[in-house]
Amino acid sequence: MFAALIVAVVMALVGCSSSSDDDGGPSGASDGTFPVVVEHSLGETAIPQRPERIVALGAGTAGEILYALGVEPVGLEVFPGFGAANEDGVQPWVEPLLDTDVTTLLPSGAKGIEQVAALEPDLILLTYGELDEATYKQLSQIAPTVASPQGQWELDWRLELETIARAIGMTDEAVALEAKLTDGIEQVKADHPELAGVNYTFVEVHDAGLWPYLTADPRNQLIQELGLVSSPGVVALDKSTDGAFVGDISLERAGDIDANVIIAYPSAGDAQSLYSVPVFKDLNAVRRGSVAFYGQEQDIVFLASLQPSPLTIPISLERVATDVSAALSSASNQ
Repeated sequence: MFAALIVAVVMALVGCSSSSDDDGGPSGASDGTFPVVVEHSLGETAIPQRPERIVALGAGTAGEILYALGVEPVGLEVFPGFGAANEDGVQPWVEPLLDTDVTTLLPSGAKGIEQVAALEPDLILLTYGELDEATYKQLSQIAPTVASPQGQWELDWRLELETIARAIGMTDEAVALEAKLTDGIEQVKADHPELAGVNYTFVEVHDAGLWPYLTADPRNQLIQELGLVSSPGVVALDKSTDGAFVGDISLERAGDIDANVIIAYPSAGDAQSLYSVPVFKDLNAVRRGSVAFYGQEQDIVFLASLQPSPLTIPISLERVATDVSAALSSASNQ
């Protein structure tokens, strides 16, 4: 059922017809004039003319933004076997849009090597994910390269959309897309007024401890557009980790991140396994049932879709709101 929802949402968002030519470059209406200079965390990049052969590297969102704007990249970095990706490394919301006659899949780690250069790109995007200065210089020798406009893993989806749109000359289209997505977010928020002001912690539970996602994490930034707020423990970690996207605490300190609602998933195993994790299972939120727990097997597509992009936001946000609302109701009924 979730797979069918993905296809329906993606096709409704971007349409069934491609707006790119056989080379994978953008075509059709655009407000952009070139040359253009794009500022980002590693400096600024001059793009002399409208790019026609774009390679999207990094953790997936750059490629997803291109597809949402109707542009097919000539190269797309993928992560086989990771998360919800298929054996080729393609996420389920990208799969309906992928044409392998146009787009070459680049296995993770292909950044800066001959495989990228062989595609003869005129623009390289790595706006979300790890990119050091040395690799950036390597990529820039191949083609103009745009890095993250913020931190490597701390990136607002709107800013990434705006940055990529400027680089490819599709700012007007991006403004319209952002408005459509924002309307959808506002509708979900209006449908769930009970979420306003509720504090929560979103955490991954592993054998040795807890990885609470912090306020700078893009998933939390999206969730908080529903009116939810970071728990006091997460706010404290925000301050002590200098804006990192994730914390790392021992199980003994689980009480530090207790909240009105706990959103959690295990590094391995199903949702039920979380109820037997020492100390964590004794949190007040867990005891009163104020939890939205997910499993690696049954919920992996949903968990992956929480990484916000124009393709995933319409898929994931309503379920987050519904599940957190149910967690609040569960506690109030006890």
